[in-house]
Parts: sequence; structure tokens; C-alpha cells
Amino acid sequence: MQKILKIFHYLGMMLFLGSILTYTVISTLTKNNTLDNLVFAREIIYSGIMFLTLPGLILIVLSGLLIAIQDFTLSSMPLWLKIKWC
Repeated sequence: MQKILKIFHYLGMMLFLGSILTYTVISTLTKNNTLDNLVFAREIIYSGIMFLTLPGLILIVLSGLLIAIQDFTLSSMPLWLKIKWC
């Protein structure tokens, strides 16, 4: 279970950070273009935020919380070490 949660966590990180990098490149390429190209770029960025960035962020948060809960419940470490590891 721990490995699956880490895979989801890394997948969320890839979606989140990769989409931000893509939006930066799109904004740079359309900086000095026509209004139509700028509107098209903003529509791409909006769609990407809805389908890549936000789901990636949700995956990061949920899998991180589940990993932390699992670490707290399965570990036999003292409480101060559990807090340090999260």
C-alpha cells in the first residue's frame, strides 16, 4: 500500500510541476503576439489548470495525508520521531 501511495504522490508532483512549466513556456511564446494568439494561450492554460494542475494538487495532498496517517498508525516509533518524519 505504501508503494502505491508513493506512486500516486509522484504522479501528482509530475502533473503539478509539469503543467506549471508548460504554462510558463506558453506564456513566453505568446508574449508579443496578436490578441487571438494570447486568448488561445489563456484558454489552453485554463484547461490545463482544470485537468492537470488541480488534479495533481489533489493527488499530492490526498496521498501525502494517507502516507502520513499510515506512518502514524503502523509505526512503533515514539511520537516525537513520528512527528519529525512527517
